[in-house]
Amino acid sequence: MSYPNTNWEQLASKTKLSKREIVRVWNKNWILSYSGGADSTLTLHILLKIHSLHPLKNRKLLVYFLDHGDQPSAESIVRNTILRKAIENIRLNYPEIQTELVTMTRDMKAISVKLKKNFEQTSSRMRRRHLEILYSKYRNSVIITGHSMSDWLETLIMRMNRGGGIDSILPFSPCENIMGIRFFRPLALLTSEEIREDCRKYSLDYWNDPSNFQNQNKRSVLRSLNMNSLIYNPDGLRLTARNFILFKAKLMERENRVIKKLQPALIIVKPEREYRIKKQVYEDLAAEEKQILTNYIFKRLGLWPITSWMRTAINKLPFHYNRLTMETENWHGKTYLVFRKGQNNLRHSIDHLPQNNSLTALKGNSVTKNHYVQKSYGRKMIKKIFSEYKLSRRQKNNLTLFCNKNNPLEIMVIPLSVYGLKDEISRRYLVI
Repeated sequence: MSYPNTNWEQLASKTKLSKREIVRVWNKNWILSYSGGADSTLTLHILLKIHSLHPLKNRKLLVYFLDHGDQPSAESIVRNTILRKAIENIRLNYPEIQTELVTMTRDMKAISVKLKKNFEQTSSRMRRRHLEILYSKYRNSVIITGHSMSDWLETLIMRMNRGGGIDSILPFSPCENIMGIRFFRPLALLTSEEIREDCRKYSLDYWNDPSNFQNQNKRSVLRSLNMNSLIYNPDGLRLTARNFILFKAKLMERENRVIKKLQPALIIVKPEREYRIKKQVYEDLAAEEKQILTNYIFKRLGLWPITSWMRTAINKLPFHYNRLTMETENWHGKTYLVFRKGQNNLRHSIDHLPQNNSLTALKGNSVTKNHYVQKSYGRKMIKKIFSEYKLSRRQKNNLTLFCNKNNPLEIMVIPLSVYGLKDEISRRYLVI
């Protein structure tokens, strides 16, 4: 099992990784995304070899498996048998590793239809979500996936077809820290053919997923075109991938510096589905800093990659894409640029609700051009007040006004203090 009689130099040579990259994971617990296929099977055995070369006391290995519920029973039996044997082999040959199998079963076809997303995208996000939950429970861990250089090339082609910018088409790297989560991909510089050759060489049983070649999603369409025939020079593609990885590392280093500098200016509204920054602070940023900050926030909110048309749309506020919104709002008399996912309902309380039977409530989104508040100098239209305060659509929709029950067009109280602003009160309110 797992490259017998292999030293560090030989393991690095077989995986095409540097020892420095492997060192990043040898003192960690591991969360392995496992499917039973050749990629995840070889990944598992590489991990076991790393453990043999550098044992970690009480190392924990979580093997995560997502059953899509889309395979015929015969295929499921084969796959589950391979999975069960893999776990048994670990427990038999590496009893010192605390091994746990975490199986999730989801009807991914039904979920993708409900969400109106393609099967591949829905499954990928489901796996990512499950892995993030596991990662949050087990600190000092790293998430391990079996992505190969063939996957790397497919990802590059798919992102190029989406019209992404240079920074957003860059595929994955062997070692990455994405939003505070550590990832390790030991097969990132091996082609799928090289991986299968190693599995055969070391008698590693694996499952061939028939859906990979049934044109059920964009990635399988690429695979049906025999993408491996395009990799006629694996060493040349490896060099290209390394250049991409180096460029991405420098890009990430620059982005991290910008984010670290701007972090104090960001207001994060729990549960981290909303970010605010003073609009003037944002506008004073250089073009590159604006792009880095916008990319960072939208990544946190789940939008990635950002295509070229999105970049154009973001410059025209308000920006809406599915449940994601970017717009200006007035908080405490300051104009903020607000990025949010959902969060259309604002949670706030009014400590001084008018206790008056002559008043009735009116939602801010029901205000017309005829609604007014009586000021000392005459009437002032409510819509004009909203405009002067630069209230967003969300703020208006979540604002409750109080009007004269006998004259519903006359607004007596606008409790703007819920947004940290000064309440607007009719001069006639105290005498009613």
